Amino acid sequence: IIGSLAIMPLAFVAGLLGAAIGSEAVLYVLLGAAYIAYIVFYALLTIQRCHDLDWSGWASLIVLIPLVALVFLFMRGTPGSNRFGAPPPPNPRGMAWFVAFPIVLFIVGILAAIAIPAYSDYTQRARAVQTR
Repeated sequence: IIGSLAIMPLAFVAGLLGAAIGSEAVLYVLLGAAYIAYIVFYALLTIQRCHDLDWSGWASLIVLIPLVALVFLFMRGTPGSNRFGAPPPPNPRGMAWFVAFPIVLFIVGILAAIAIPAYSDYTQRARAVQTR
């Protein structure tokens, strides 16, 4: 989630620079570099998650199979230490809020996308009835 959120301001800045210079090539080069960094970051985190499950880092290639990558979301790590070291520390309480925020924002956005046009239509129909 953090990596995805970091790409958004970079894309905004890349778009501004591309528009200021008048070249789409600048936009594509900056976004390409940002996405390459994101892919490396994601690969390292996936390997770390495999180690948490006491699997080899090569098992991280299963993320390339659609829907099989969900195994990383639902499997518990090995209890205690494993051959890759001590277990990671528990997440701080604020991390749960950080993860829940985009989900809540997504739900509110969907509701707003439905409610705002419906309300606008309702007000237009109410004005039409009042002018009669």
